Amino acid sequence: MNLKISGRLISGFAAMGVILTIAVGVTIWKVSYINKTMTRMVELRMPTAAASSNLDKDIFATLANLRGYMLTGAGKFKKQRAEVWNDIDLTVVKMDKLSKSWTNPKNVEELQALKGLFEEFRVAQKRVEDIARTPREQPATLILVTQAAPRATVMVKDISRMIDLELQGKGGKGGERVQILGMMADTRGTLGLGLANIRAYLLTGEDKFARKFETLWKKNTRRFGDLSRQTANLSAEQRAAFNEFAANRREFSQLPRKMFEIRGS
Repeated sequence: MNLKISGRLISGFAAMGVILTIAVGVTIWKVSYINKTMTRMVELRMPTAAASSNLDKDIFATLANLRGYMLTGAGKFKKQRAEVWNDIDLTVVKMDKLSKSWTNPKNVEELQALKGLFEEFRVAQKRVEDIARTPREQPATLILVTQAAPRATVMVKDISRMIDLELQGKGGKGGERVQILGMMADTRGTLGLGLANIRAYLLTGEDKFARKFETLWKKNTRRFGDLSRQTANLSAEQRAAFNEFAANRREFSQLPRKMFEIRGS
């Protein structure tokens, strides 16, 4: 009877020992799993999420600084944009290190693709920044600055030279000198006012400036035609200035319509 009781006790304690061992083993395994999961959360997933959030924030910051520079031309926005891109570079390096522990290969591939997009975006922003606040930002303005204005400058110089010679008594001898001087003055005046209205239209886009230019240019064409019929009554110096004026005027006359069409499109 005693043996039976002792056997039962031994069996009971053995069973409890087995159960306790299993329970402890399961607990240790669970704790290890939880610890590993927490470690991945703290050392991998949370830093990855934070880095992703920083990238998102910084990309918008580069755009904000680019817009600021385009609107104001202030150099501080260029500096700030460059600083943000430096932060982006550091964050990308950090994500590269973190990606070595990522378990999904697709995420690693997407990071590599994203790095390529960042470089394209950086280059595109730099191009915009280089063009902003320059005539290249507006094609019509570029035509004005590089083609129309230089020709107009030569034209004003030439017609002013003709007027100065006339006032100095070094003009021609035939014809009605007062009327010829009036033709020169009208040609110069309508040219200057016309150019001012071109600039105003390109700046504002208001049609009234384009219409005003057309009116002035018609008068300029008429008075230039009157002056052209008086070339025989001009002095040699005046004719030389007139010929240069006429050549530049022919080239200039093709440009206003082109500028207006581009600005109005």
